[in-house]
Amino acid sequence: QIYAMNMTLMLRPELWNQMHAANPHGTQGFSGDPTTMPRFLFVLAGGPLVGGLWTALIANMQYLEESVRKVLHKAGSSMAVVGAVAMAGSGALVMSKQPAEIMQKLATMPLATYGAYICITTIVLAGVLAIVLALRSRENFGLSVLAWVVSLLAPITATLPRDGIRDAALSK
Repeated sequence: QIYAMNMTLMLRPELWNQMHAANPHGTQGFSGDPTTMPRFLFVLAGGPLVGGLWTALIANMQYLEESVRKVLHKAGSSMAVVGAVAMAGSGALVMSKQPAEIMQKLATMPLATYGAYICITTIVLAGVLAIVLALRSRENFGLSVLAWVVSLLAPITATLPRDGIRDAALSK
């Protein structure tokens, strides 16, 4: 939550003075920004997506007992599906909570716009690969590696629209 609040404060530097005046120790948050909670949920949702596919990848280790491999495979791929849905949903919520002025500016920023499309594509693709893994009765090393790499790209590519939002918010 600290990360999500810092990302929001980065967009609204004018809040720093009033926060410091209210509590100079820096032990309070702020309220009133509709994007903070969706940002927090987006950050959290990346964990089950990437971690779940990592777990499914670990299930390919031959030294593990078959029963352990099955549990890791099913639990990891299922957790990744939940993470992909949560990440896509919270990402859409983050964008829907942006002020109209920011959205208009974002529309003129090709890197941010294409970055958002790339980000949602990687989230959806990772989710689809997680579903494919979950439906398989046995682990598949190549598919597990591909799914995990794609899942890593989801939060990495999220930096493009996030950077665009920051630039749009600060260009007053």
